[in-house]
Amino acid sequence: MRRLANASILCGIVATGLMAPVFAADDILVSTPHRDLLSRLYVGADVGYASYQEMDDGSAGFSLYGGYHLNEVLAIDLGWADLGDVTSGNKNGEVSVLYLDVMGKFPLQTDLTAFGKLGLAQWNYEGTQGTAKDSDSDIDVYFGIGMDYDVSGNSAVRFSADFFSIKPELFNTRQDSENIIFFSVGYVYKF
Repeated sequence: MRRLANASILCGIVATGLMAPVFAADDILVSTPHRDLLSRLYVGADVGYASYQEMDDGSAGFSLYGGYHLNEVLAIDLGWADLGDVTSGNKNGEVSVLYLDVMGKFPLQTDLTAFGKLGLAQWNYEGTQGTAKDSDSDIDVYFGIGMDYDVSGNSAVRFSADFFSIKPELFNTRQDSENIIFFSVGYVYKF
């Protein structure tokens, strides 16, 4: 039931991004599509806090990413995030993810854009229990929401929250699902 609710929310976010031109306000300037490949590219870096639900702990984290604007309302992101390490009792966990997503953008004002993203995350979980160490990796769906505030023609400040749900198998036992929310702020440079 929870996965169905999450999927419904994700579909709503993506649909909102796709409908952005229909609901655009009068003060939004819609420019012509970028003409060359380089002008459609962007790179960014975020720092933030990863909150782990099952471990009931959190950690500092960071991410690096790049993307390609398909048009004015859709982009493709490829990135890597280190979600830090957390401790609960004698257990320790450390997670990193490599992700690919589609981002739907919704302009709110000329310099403020909301976005939703849906994609796949290849996660790697390294855990310790006492002195024993083990690791697991897999690919799962993830989603994110956020806003970009343009500070110049080529740069923006990004505020976002990314939601990951992983279920590692450690020490020959399937662990409880670990839900991680990564709250971050970052900088985006558009070529």
